[in-house]
Amino acid sequence: MSAIGFASLVLLGVSLLVAVRLIYQDGPRGPDAVYFVLKVAGWTIFYLGLMGAMWSGGSILGLLLWVFTLITSIMVLQQYRAVKYQSMIDAISLAMKKQIGLEGILQAFSHDEDPAIGLRAQRIGQWLREGMALADACEKARIPLPIGHQLALRMERPLDDSLGVSDVGGDRVATAHSSQTVFGETSYLLMMLFVAFTTTSFCLIKIVPQLEKILESFGTQVPMITQVFIRLSEAYAVYLLPLVLLQLGLFGVVGLAVYQYAHAARVNFPVVGRLWIRLDGALILRSLAVPLRNNQPIVDTLNRIGQCYPKFQVATRIQRAVRRMRDGEHWADSLLRVRMISPADSAILKAAERVTNLPWALDELSRSIERRMHHRFRMLCNGIFIVLVLMFGFFVWSYCIAFMVPLIKLMTELQ
Repeated sequence: MSAIGFASLVLLGVSLLVAVRLIYQDGPRGPDAVYFVLKVAGWTIFYLGLMGAMWSGGSILGLLLWVFTLITSIMVLQQYRAVKYQSMIDAISLAMKKQIGLEGILQAFSHDEDPAIGLRAQRIGQWLREGMALADACEKARIPLPIGHQLALRMERPLDDSLGVSDVGGDRVATAHSSQTVFGETSYLLMMLFVAFTTTSFCLIKIVPQLEKILESFGTQVPMITQVFIRLSEAYAVYLLPLVLLQLGLFGVVGLAVYQYAHAARVNFPVVGRLWIRLDGALILRSLAVPLRNNQPIVDTLNRIGQCYPKFQVATRIQRAVRRMRDGEHWADSLLRVRMISPADSAILKAAERVTNLPWALDELSRSIERRMHHRFRMLCNGIFIVLVLMFGFFVWSYCIAFMVPLIKLMTELQ
């Protein structure tokens, strides 16, 4: 099929999606198989046509661009759904706490234009009417909530006003802003890396061989730097597929790290999970502050957090800390031994405990940890961005010197 045929597929997919939008202006009324099939068919035709149009020239770079476009679209969809899910759970938990009727809230979300959100809202409503706890209903519906929201809902299973979702969840506006900033900065970096990789690949695979033929046909003497680029082009063509796979693997690792930071990853993945273990420690400190204001024992509170924490590896660390505390060790030293807090954090908490100002110190320390982690992440992104720009700029400068000098010399000789 030609490029025009693939472009027609793209237009067909867009037309089908627009038609579905016009027919279902207020969204589907409950589970609708026709709506679901038409939406899936529209997006499938659109992306198949887009893949064909990008790969019509037989270039692997076009296929790589299509994969990057598909991954970006999926990440944007996940971000959109995550915001909708958080809004729905916040509204449901508030209605349950204030003893407001859930029917209107669930009905509003069940008519959402996204069938995945509407169907899960209906299932959650059905399970809540059957007496299931909200945390169990969210887990059964596989709603990807952030770790703080999951912990808050789980700790509220016994309806205890001292463990409100808003308190355990922390400052939600700041958390949401932090997650969106991390997502935006990482996406921008990945986009810059992709553009640099694509441009470099195009120059080395398409342009350099043609320039080499031109220079050879006229018998122009090639300088050393031009020879280096010619050898680099030959090697690059041989190792192009491993380089593409390496870039996709890098995108996967970075995406996994951002997903674990900003979304609902319940597992601390190897290496990646260690990047954010300090954020888990900050969430544990904030969760301790709420019960301590009501004079609840630290050991019992930590034990409850360990039983409810969504990440198995972190929950195991908390349980080890609880066992040390029951053996007589100070609770701050126990958290330090399992590497949930730093030595400086332990000293601050002990000092705050001596002056009976521990809840305030826990709140402030948790926010300070989150700010430091976010600041370090931004510093890392800025550093990588500077290195990337300098490397790409050096490549462009070397490329121009390598081929503009012999071409100018050739044009001078021809005159």
